[in-house]
Formats: sequence, C-alpha cells, structure tokens
Amino acid sequence: MTCEHYIIGGFCKKFNKHIPDGYCQWKCKVFPSKIAQLLNFLNSVLRILKSGLKIVPKLESLRRLTICKLCEHWTANGRCAKCGCYTKFKTKLETEHCPVNKW
Repeated sequence: MTCEHYIIGGFCKKFNKHIPDGYCQWKCKVFPSKIAQLLNFLNSVLRILKSGLKIVPKLESLRRLTICKLCEHWTANGRCAKCGCYTKFKTKLETEHCPVNKW
C-alpha cells in the first residue's frame, strides 16, 4: 500500500502520522515541506532568469528524464521526492541539476 500523494513535509495525512525517515512503513515517498518546495522553486526561477532562459538540447533532456524515471525518488505523478520538482520541466533547463547528483 502506498500513499505518496498524502505525505507532505514529513506528515502522512492519510494515516495521521509523522514520518521522520523519508519513508513510512508502507514505503510512501515524502516530499519536502511546502516552504522548502517554494524556496527551491524561487531559487530555480532566479537561476533560469539569470541564464537567459537557456534550455538543454532535446537529447540531453530525454537522457535526464530517463535517469529520473529510473530513480528511487521519482514518483508516479512525475515529481522528484527529494526536491519536489516536476521532472518533465526541470530536466529541460540548463541551470538545473539533480538533487542527488545523478545528472
């Protein structure tokens, strides 16, 4: 049983429990807190704007996305459980990187 869409900032709303270690007993993935996700997003926007909106070539974007989809932190809804980003978009941006240094 999984409930990855219920866990936000270390708290599982479905089972009403705090999840300290990143995964609950049902192997649910825990996203960063909403504030951490917002800060990640704002920092990304600043980097993107400073770069002049540079994107990577399509082949590089596909390579990155493939790595994400095979990663243990990738979720079925297309997000990274480590940073909270939507990998479909993040993998296209030259200024962005994998939070666990896979690309």
